[in-house]
Amino acid sequence: MIRILRPAASYRGDLILEDRNKPLTSRDLNLLPFAERLNLIQATRGRQKYALLLDAPDPEVLVPQLAVQDFYLMVREVGIEDLEEIVALATTEQLTALIDFDGWPADQLNGPAALRWLEMMLNVGDEKFLTTLREIDLGLLILMLAKQFTILHAPGDIDDEDINFEVTRGNGGYVLDYVNEEESKAVTLFLDTLYRLDAEHFYLVMEGIRWETEAQLEEDVYTARCGRLLDLGFSPPHNALSVYARIDCSNFAATAARRTPAASYDDAPVQALRLLEAAAPGGLLAALMEQGIGEDVANDLILLINKVISADRIDPGEDKELRAATERVYSLLNLALENLCGHDIAAAEQLLAERYPEDLFRFGFSLTLALQQRARALTASAIAPFLDGPFRAGLEILRRDRPGFYEGINEIDRTGERFFATQADLLAAQSWLAGIEAQQHFFQAVAPFALPTVENFDLSGCEPATLTDLTLSDLFLTALANRLLGDAFTPEPLPATALPTLHQCISVAGDLDAKLRAETIHRFDTEVPGLGGFVNWCLDLWAEGFCAVAVEDLDPRYVDGLIVRR
Repeated sequence: MIRILRPAASYRGDLILEDRNKPLTSRDLNLLPFAERLNLIQATRGRQKYALLLDAPDPEVLVPQLAVQDFYLMVREVGIEDLEEIVALATTEQLTALIDFDGWPADQLNGPAALRWLEMMLNVGDEKFLTTLREIDLGLLILMLAKQFTILHAPGDIDDEDINFEVTRGNGGYVLDYVNEEESKAVTLFLDTLYRLDAEHFYLVMEGIRWETEAQLEEDVYTARCGRLLDLGFSPPHNALSVYARIDCSNFAATAARRTPAASYDDAPVQALRLLEAAAPGGLLAALMEQGIGEDVANDLILLINKVISADRIDPGEDKELRAATERVYSLLNLALENLCGHDIAAAEQLLAERYPEDLFRFGFSLTLALQQRARALTASAIAPFLDGPFRAGLEILRRDRPGFYEGINEIDRTGERFFATQADLLAAQSWLAGIEAQQHFFQAVAPFALPTVENFDLSGCEPATLTDLTLSDLFLTALANRLLGDAFTPEPLPATALPTLHQCISVAGDLDAKLRAETIHRFDTEVPGLGGFVNWCLDLWAEGFCAVAVEDLDPRYVDGLIVRR
């Protein structure tokens, strides 16, 4: 549950975001005072929100209260074709958001998206049609229509009166060349409706199409669109990347700006607070949000989520991607709070009130960047080509521009990944990396043999057969096997005839000798602190893939953790 605390002077009261086991019915909702009904509608998802609005006694009052992003998300979930009644009640700002979000795949307006918007306006009624077209950004309206046709002739351009009469009966006297003739009927109807309702505004728009340079117009309209989205937290993607800028974790108090809370609710932009429930917070942040956060803090969180959406170039209306963006924000915020406050909820509450969520997000992300640097150093080291699968996979996840938490760190058999979310995740990854760094130190500085090369290592007649198939565990266990059989600690391939003797030497009742395991781990961990985890993992390969196999069933081609010459 997430509680949004509102000022005592506010008539609306606190907003509770939670998944309800019992669906909210229209009858239950309509018995409540307006403020409570608005709160509950704000806290519901697309189809339920639509149903509650449609069945409300005063949808004309409720719909304009929805934040523009909230309105857009409802349209994306329900579908514009089912929302005619709601669209007719929407504000021009809400309707503009539909084209702002969905109409610009890059810095150029998409013609088909603009056409869908124009067609939508034909279904809202004359009064709403005219009000919206008078209020919408004029440049945007001109550009949307300019994507549908070019003007060949304006009224009065043709001298022959018979021809002039024939070609100017529609479109206010303009002769048009449509981009798509099949779709021209809807565009013509749109123009005729505008001409019928307000000829002066019609000519203003058409002359704008006629004389404006489309490239310059598009640039100006795009700039205005970016400004509207910036109010919602959607910076242009290249600017939004600042949300991932490193922050000095050792001196956060001095480097992070102090937050200036809104003096009143009216001083903060209205955001789609329902977006906060796209994912579930965890850890200290979950406890804090259940206790309650101020509406100004909640608005800042929405701005942060939207900035991450923009930086990651994801679809702001796609539920799965919204969930991922919100989860990333929650995870790194919680990591920052736990790192700075431990499990002190009062300290976390004060920190979130005093600092901007974006700076805390950057702090949490910067903690993972320290791991990223270590992972990248390891993947550039001499041992990198020989790393065993789980260690290689984990490093690949950690070395990314957005480091992830490899689930094999906590459970060796896991291969998935998720966001860093807790201080425990951070500590586990640090320890795991230290273990790989111990492998690096052992094989590059301590082991009495060099890492294999084509020149110094002969694999003819061996399993594995190529250098690229060799791993550090193969080298370590083969060297250990040689030593246990009385030879030097080197990864010299074992003859297949030695396998039964080795099996007898290290196995007890189908398992690895526990005393041998303990002594081996202790010896190498003493020699190279931190290496014990790798040694234990290697010995597990023997236990499962060698000791557990009956001697008579041993096959040199399928022996784990050994280089065998057939």
